[in-house]
Amino acid sequence: MDTFTTGFFSLLSQYGFFDLILPFLLIFSLIYMIVELSGLLKTSNDDPVGRKLSALFSFSFALMSLANQNLIIWLLSFIPNAS
Repeated sequence: MDTFTTGFFSLLSQYGFFDLILPFLLIFSLIYMIVELSGLLKTSNDDPVGRKLSALFSFSFALMSLANQNLIIWLLSFIPNAS
């Protein structure tokens, strides 16, 4: 690897990208997909309020899951070259 990519990945690691942002995005996207596909919070297919509620629920679930360090360590074990 050249010095640019090594420096770039160390900068991302230094700012907590692999420890906070990457698990947050992964959990948010998975929960949002599950809630949207199941249609739990929507009354019809084009319900904008249901989409906003799904996004809010997914966002809050992902934020709360960041407090569980065991979950974060478990997720990082599945992401190659995370640290």
